[in-house]
Amino acid sequence: MKRFIILINLILSLGFQCKSQDSLFVLHPIIGEIIDRNEKIDYLLFPEIKDSIFNYCSIKHEGDKYFVNSHLVSDSINIIQLNISEINQYQKNIDKLYDYYSSQPEEDSISNLKILILKEGNSFQIIDITIDNNIINEEARAEERLKEDAERLRLQNQGSDLGGVYIDFDYIRKKKKK
Repeated sequence: MKRFIILINLILSLGFQCKSQDSLFVLHPIIGEIIDRNEKIDYLLFPEIKDSIFNYCSIKHEGDKYFVNSHLVSDSINIIQLNISEINQYQKNIDKLYDYYSSQPEEDSISNLKILILKEGNSFQIIDITIDNNIINEEARAEERLKEDAERLRLQNQGSDLGGVYIDFDYIRKKKKK
């Protein structure tokens, strides 16, 4: 019984000494508590931190202050303080961009494309463009052929015998009628 009372007193005394931990702030339910590099890029978050050195971050809420604890690729931590207006702006941008991404068609059926233009002050504009898939496919094939021709010419100038004539055509075999 005596051990039990000592154990209870020890637990209670340790409990009073514990500080309340910093609470993590969820910027948006879509993102969650931890923001990774892809989410930072997709939702245009924290432009003051370069995407190339960013690994992940979390936002801590202490009273009326918000702190972004960014973990960088170099294993260092960058801390940025945000005010409530920046938090609100980021939340609005995430809502808009989530609607934008969810309204995009499948990649193989793109005919209308929306383009994002990032403006100052973490705002953006969306522009609709109509695209002809046949023109894109033809231009991609032409660009690929130009690259192949340039590589063959480079090999030929270096004295390689691989740079000879190259004929590229599509051959479709027709079924024979029986």
